[in-house]
Amino acid sequence: MSEERLTAHDRAKVLDELRRLRQKLPMIDLPERVLKGYLDPPSEPESCIFAQTTQCISSDFTTPISPCQFGGNPVCTECGCFASAGLAAFGRYKLGGMVQIGSLFSASKKLGERFAGEMA
Repeated sequence: MSEERLTAHDRAKVLDELRRLRQKLPMIDLPERVLKGYLDPPSEPESCIFAQTTQCISSDFTTPISPCQFGGNPVCTECGCFASAGLAAFGRYKLGGMVQIGSLFSASKKLGERFAGEMA
């Protein structure tokens, strides 16, 4: 593990500290749902809403960065990306307490890819 990555224990400590700061400093808008997204990030770019909805390129404006903004072979289970955590939390939210938004996103993406293939 590199120095830039938090261990599971350190990640839990950071999230506890963020919870404490959130109570102390009301300007911090950090819902519990997002904090839980950090504890249980998507396991792979294919299940990460953020990775699937963004197209990243390098500073030369031509070289694609994939499979997500971190490129290469990301360790998704240790992801610290706020957008990934937030969208993971959003994707787990159930509309009407029944249908996960992430399921709707996946269905919409598949449908879009199917129609895009037919139009090509």
